[in-house]
Amino acid sequence: MIRSAATLAPPLAVVPETVDAANSADLPYYQPTGDECALFEHAYTHRLPLLLKGPTGCGKTRFVAHMAAKLGRPLYTVSCHDDLTAADLTGRYLLKGGDTVWADG
Repeated sequence: MIRSAATLAPPLAVVPETVDAANSADLPYYQPTGDECALFEHAYTHRLPLLLKGPTGCGKTRFVAHMAAKLGRPLYTVSCHDDLTAADLTGRYLLKGGDTVWADG
């Protein structure tokens, strides 16, 4: 029997109810165009991966910032470029003087 990742792991947490007017001022502005917020919340609670795809400037980062704030999660952004390597993100051992030291990414 093959099980999906959603059936193996319990949901992370209960998604907060819609943000009330008092808390909505703290959220980055985002105007939904469909049911993307509900889909994101479903994926979040069931630990499902998401791929956001679109041209530059279409609102992918704004949407993720909005959802991170709504769900009370921290958001870390990484500026990617052609020369970015996995070691740039995770860290690496470097030679410093005569010692080998770990440098965080």
